[in-house]
Amino acid sequence: SSQDMPREELMEILSRYDRKRKFYRLKNGDFVNMEENGLESLQEVRQALQLTDKQLMQDKIEVPAYRMLYLDETLQENAMMEVIRDVSFASRIEKLQNPDFEKDYVPDSLKGILREYQKAGAAWIGMLYSNQFGGILADDMGLGKTLQVISFLLVEHTGCSLIVCPASLVYNWKHELERFAPSLKADMVTGNVQQRKEVLDRWKEVDVLITSYDLLRRDITDYQELHFSAR
Repeated sequence: SSQDMPREELMEILSRYDRKRKFYRLKNGDFVNMEENGLESLQEVRQALQLTDKQLMQDKIEVPAYRMLYLDETLQENAMMEVIRDVSFASRIEKLQNPDFEKDYVPDSLKGILREYQKAGAAWIGMLYSNQFGGILADDMGLGKTLQVISFLLVEHTGCSLIVCPASLVYNWKHELERFAPSLKADMVTGNVQQRKEVLDRWKEVDVLITSYDLLRRDITDYQELHFSAR
């Protein structure tokens, strides 16, 4: 089986992988069936995750958390690959497949303001955040995406967060935060170079920083040493 195959020989087979070939000959003369030994699925996983030969030669490979669902589904579909899922992995998969939208991501101050779909949107953002994922809230214009994010920030406030938006909306974000989340100290990274640097220098004293795409690009080196709880 592929489990008993030397890792170097396994790498050689994968490097010569060809979908048209079902069998590969080993150095000892034996033939390996790519399908029956799970090698075909291993190659698919390798390509999907863009794993290098160096990574595959290691005993432990780290992959992004957002690949969990792909890995779980792929491995379940292949009965030839023996897989052991630890409790932590299985628990996170369960939460992703059956997210708990009942968790309240709406503070008391906004419960009478947000509509039901906005509450669900805030909970969805919270689910992504708790799993260290990113996502896109794609409501139509005017349906309250800003308010949903503000609701999330009020609940998950654990440090400075970064808001990046079009230049025309920087002041709108500041106004909305002052209106719906006065408990959060928000500041805009705008103005000239010196003014922006002064704001960034006091980032630990601020709950939310707001800047534009263009200014973020100009100041990107100044952001490299900053740590945001959400962005």
